[in-house]
Amino acid sequence: KYSFSRHGLSFNQATASAINSLNAYEEGTWVVTLPNSGGASISTYRARYTVVGNVCHFQLYVLMGSIPSNGSQFHISLPITPDSTTNDYTAVSMGYCSNFNTNSWLPITHAYLAYIYFHRNDGSGAVITNAQASGLPQIILSGHYYV
Repeated sequence: KYSFSRHGLSFNQATASAINSLNAYEEGTWVVTLPNSGGASISTYRARYTVVGNVCHFQLYVLMGSIPSNGSQFHISLPITPDSTTNDYTAVSMGYCSNFNTNSWLPITHAYLAYIYFHRNDGSGAVITNAQASGLPQIILSGHYYV
């Protein structure tokens, strides 16, 4: 059974509280940016998100332009700022990256800042820099994180 209360849509009428309620739903798109790249050119082919409760699901497909060849961490923007109280770093799926070798890249959502960053999957724990991402033609990513 379900009911509506001040907490939202409740799935347990006997205990209509915030914990048992769906209190957020939003769908949208966003313009993807490279926040740590000092004005790099990028084209958003498609970037969609859906928030259900406290989880944001997202999918993006971007065409990269020129990424500066510097030592700053390579970041890709997210549509909504994550919940900073959960300290969750969630994994992101990489579906496509054209003719660029990303075999050792692990995309991760930042725990409290609105971007994806990349770690190396080679045991070093190092992050991917703009210099290492320079030349990346396009990328498809999807995932979820807590908001």
